[in-house]
Amino acid sequence: MNYTRMSILFFLLSLGRFTPIYSQINIKVGYAGSFPQKFEVNKVISTFNNTLGKSLEDKMDEITSLNGLTLGMRYRWKKFGIDASWQSLSSKSDFVGNIDISGQPTQRVSDKWFMSDTDYSLGLENYFGNLGYGASFGYSTFRIKTDIEGASRKKRTVTEESAPFGRFYLIFQVQSSIVAACIKPYIQFPLNKSYDISSFAVDLNKTYDPSYQIVNPIESRHYLYGVTIALYNGPQE
Repeated sequence: MNYTRMSILFFLLSLGRFTPIYSQINIKVGYAGSFPQKFEVNKVISTFNNTLGKSLEDKMDEITSLNGLTLGMRYRWKKFGIDASWQSLSSKSDFVGNIDISGQPTQRVSDKWFMSDTDYSLGLENYFGNLGYGASFGYSTFRIKTDIEGASRKKRTVTEESAPFGRFYLIFQVQSSIVAACIKPYIQFPLNKSYDISSFAVDLNKTYDPSYQIVNPIESRHYLYGVTIALYNGPQE
């Protein structure tokens, strides 16, 4: 967890400690994980593995999941609530071995790639005892970075794309007068806009094959199945 995430987490926990017991504002701290569908990033990785990377000892793994931290606040009254959330998910992949380009000497390579998805959302929720459902709309920024040779702690941004999204989710919670544990499985879908990941494909391939070109832009519409597991402090009604 980086310094920014640690600072936000400490602030929210401190705020929750001093929240009056009669307040209806609940601080949320938890974990989120997602499984991307129709993820064009994996097609780029698969093509690379089957062409330039076919002789690699350790091929580049496809991205099957992203996970990380979720923070936020919920205002609840009786059977209804408003939930504001920040969510940061990430994953990484790398490869090691020899790349054999026709007509060129074999190259020994090692490369690391990092994917992240940062979301801000606002949702409405409806509760029936320990069950409920909700819908939210938000804005997501998807980034792809790679390591900088000779600088182990620094990364170079290759792709950065933002787009609005919608999300539907169910709510399963166990609550008391001072805290609630909540599980929210969700489906997330893009609204109108796709991410252009052409720069990722170019950077990944052209580093080792200067003749590499793409004819049409490579676009990815991120559909996610996921789950949020969170704790809410304070009174729940």
